[in-house]
Amino acid sequence: MIELGDVKEWHGEVFDGLPPAGYEYYAGNFRQIDLNRPCLDYPVGVAGIQGSLPREVLGDTEALFSNTRANALSVEIKWPTLEPKQRAYHLAVVIGELVGRFIQIHPFRDGNGRMSRMLWAVALARFGVSPQCRIHPSPNRDAPKTAYGDLMAACMKGNFLPLQMQILRYLIVKRPTVG
Repeated sequence: MIELGDVKEWHGEVFDGLPPAGYEYYAGNFRQIDLNRPCLDYPVGVAGIQGSLPREVLGDTEALFSNTRANALSVEIKWPTLEPKQRAYHLAVVIGELVGRFIQIHPFRDGNGRMSRMLWAVALARFGVSPQCRIHPSPNRDAPKTAYGDLMAACMKGNFLPLQMQILRYLIVKRPTVG
């Protein structure tokens, strides 16, 4: 499954060359308390709800990926015996928790939405499902509230069910043969 280092590497590649001079370390690094890299000690959130504190980000993210590995393994063991709709349900639960908790933690100063959508695509591919399924396109920061924003706001509150239901709808309606 996805490892902690993978998402940091992806973030580093996506943001390579974008941070201003002197802040290059921002790309590929989680928020944290580091006197030599003050840009990383930064509170972030969604819909007025803060993500994990910088000092908690690494532990929270390690726990997320450990939990996701265990949940994915459980689904993989059952996979051959599951009907397509059952597969879709189990994938929606695992992916919804992975993406939702990642958003709730908000491990990076910026780019968490992009990385969450990458996690979504990679997790689908891990189970042989086309990554063409998606939640919603990310809104512009200044855009009015959208369904995507509502889903992410629920995740920030620890409620992953709306996201899991949205994922399930896409898997069943858009990709009826999760096989």
